[in-house]
Amino acid sequence: MTSLQTIAEHFLITVGIFALFGLAEDWSRSQNTARRKIIVGIVFGCLASLMIAMAVRYSSEVVLDARNAILAICAFFVGPIPAAIAALITSATRAYFGGLGVPTAIMGMWISVGCGLAYRAWLDQNNQRIGVLNILLFSIVSPIITLSVFFLMPFSAREIIASGVIQALYMTTAFWTFVFGLIMLQDLRRHELVDDLAASEKRAEEATKAKSLFLAKMSHEIRTPINGVFGFSELLRKTKLDETQDYYLKQIHSAVSSMILLVDDILDFSKIEAGKMKIVKHTFNIRSLMESCIDLVQPDADRKSLELHMVIGPNVPEYIVNDELRLRQVVMNLLSNALKFTQSGSVRLALHSSPINEQNEMLTISVTDTGIGIAEDKLKVIFEAFEQADTSITRNFGGTGLGLSIALNLMTQMDGKITVNSEQGKGTTFTVTLPTLVADGIIPVSNTPEPEQATTQQLEKAHILIAEDIPMNQALVSAQLRKGGYSFDIVDNGYAAIEAVKSRPYDMILMDIQMPGMSGIEATTVIREELGLSAMDLPIVALTAHALPEEMKACLEAGMDECLVKPVDALKLYKTIDSVLGLGTDDPFVTPPVIANDLLPIPLLNAEQVEQFSSYIGDDQLLKLFHDFILDAERILTTLEESGSIPRGDLHSMTGVAGNFGLSRLAQYCRQLLDEQSDPIRGGVTPPIDVIHRLLTLFNESIGAFQAYMTRPHAAGY
Repeated sequence: MTSLQTIAEHFLITVGIFALFGLAEDWSRSQNTARRKIIVGIVFGCLASLMIAMAVRYSSEVVLDARNAILAICAFFVGPIPAAIAALITSATRAYFGGLGVPTAIMGMWISVGCGLAYRAWLDQNNQRIGVLNILLFSIVSPIITLSVFFLMPFSAREIIASGVIQALYMTTAFWTFVFGLIMLQDLRRHELVDDLAASEKRAEEATKAKSLFLAKMSHEIRTPINGVFGFSELLRKTKLDETQDYYLKQIHSAVSSMILLVDDILDFSKIEAGKMKIVKHTFNIRSLMESCIDLVQPDADRKSLELHMVIGPNVPEYIVNDELRLRQVVMNLLSNALKFTQSGSVRLALHSSPINEQNEMLTISVTDTGIGIAEDKLKVIFEAFEQADTSITRNFGGTGLGLSIALNLMTQMDGKITVNSEQGKGTTFTVTLPTLVADGIIPVSNTPEPEQATTQQLEKAHILIAEDIPMNQALVSAQLRKGGYSFDIVDNGYAAIEAVKSRPYDMILMDIQMPGMSGIEATTVIREELGLSAMDLPIVALTAHALPEEMKACLEAGMDECLVKPVDALKLYKTIDSVLGLGTDDPFVTPPVIANDLLPIPLLNAEQVEQFSSYIGDDQLLKLFHDFILDAERILTTLEESGSIPRGDLHSMTGVAGNFGLSRLAQYCRQLLDEQSDPIRGGVTPPIDVIHRLLTLFNESIGAFQAYMTRPHAAGY
């Protein structure tokens, strides 16, 4: 009984020690490969040595332990280096304890290691996965091979072993080999699952990344020809066409517009799926947003002879703080769907509000139509991706089935909800409920007169030199000056600016900072130091798309008087000229104060800038210049995609031109890249791949916004 109790205690202690080993082995996985092998070998060696120290005495001459089982399992599961380390430690321990048959015992340890290595190599060579049957077979065979060494002992010792001890030794070694093997097999399976899960996650991330890259590149590649077709069709529309040609052109325009919408839907869904869709809240006029949405879809309603109504409740606040772009996207999707699926009758947009607390309101936006309706069994899946109420809808009406899924995801991110009520054949109502913060304070309402009214009689005599290398920027600045009554000359580099100053007098220079050959700062230094012209003799105003603090400092140190950041508003330009030339600095225009609790948004498109530019050069010339900008920007972006880096000068030029066309968000993003992603080693801008994707997407969105604005039936606002 005492012997059985001792064996049971020995068993429990051994299992506990082996569990501690498992923790040590887990920790060792975080180490590098070489260090891990050493650690595991030491742990196994210590465990086998403990087995020697805790051996169960079978008789006065014989003790039983599990050292050989541990060493065999170490070799089988962990490999030769840890097994060799473990065997060395265990051999030293056995030699330390001494007694009968030390050489034979040490030889048995190394034979156990050899058995484990040989069987594992055979399994690997035959591509067999380790299982319970393999462990069972190993636990039966390996002790037989190991115990054969006892026949090398002296005859007297062999006689003792043969008289019943050999059976006990075999059963002990086989039992512990099987138990330890099962424990290690369980640990192996667990780590295989963890590794498989990590590999699956990595593959999923790589697939998502590849898909996002593919969609971004395909969007860019698809939009390139689309933008060309769109732009030239707009130019063609301005020409004299007969009835048939006009009909064909309208069909082209409709097809291109549909393709742009499809590409936008796919990209938005991809961003949502990847968790890249961000909600950016700012202050905006909710009433104006609703009105602009109605204005944008009014032509579609007129074409189908549908009545389009808008109702705004009396309690709706004027200004709120939320994501204007995404809310517009949701409302436009609901309105577009309502008009698409309504053949006769009306579509109604309603906006109401109810207070949540002193600062927050619950907006309720509903879109009701008298269209085909939705079957009851389809209402549950209507918001799922690629789902439509009927498969015939795609065939008859088009679309991807992504619009409502995108709208629902956007509302969820904005803490809002979308619900639907519908009766087939009678119509549908989609209702958006959105908690929102009411904007405190006064939002500016500009009563500034037109730029041409801001000039004085004195300015008409000023003769100005424009030093600017980009034709589009030349066109804008010259148009602004012409409108303001100035005369001017244009040069495209610093050398030409110096020669122009030598050849005739100018009242001032508008000097671009970055130009080929000689920069604006270098040209200013020459004018001030070598030509000896002071600021009193010839004021110089810097023009730049990206006024870094160090650039501003360099401009002033070179002798420039002011620095204007592109896009330059005409009124700001006139006031700067007025101030620099000393023709009066008082502002004759009154602008109401701004007391807002949030930053005003950076719009995708600054419609006022577009209108101002168009008023200077006309729509035809504006579209032509815009088409040139698209081609040049696509060249820059293609270089960025292929090499991962672009020269600062190219991005600087793109920043300024984008701003001149009113692509405010794109221009601001390019400025941020110039600020944050400059690479002094490569001498350019080297952003990470996700930033490149964002830049490509923003470029496409900006192009689409500009083209949509230029083709509107009347000003709808952006």
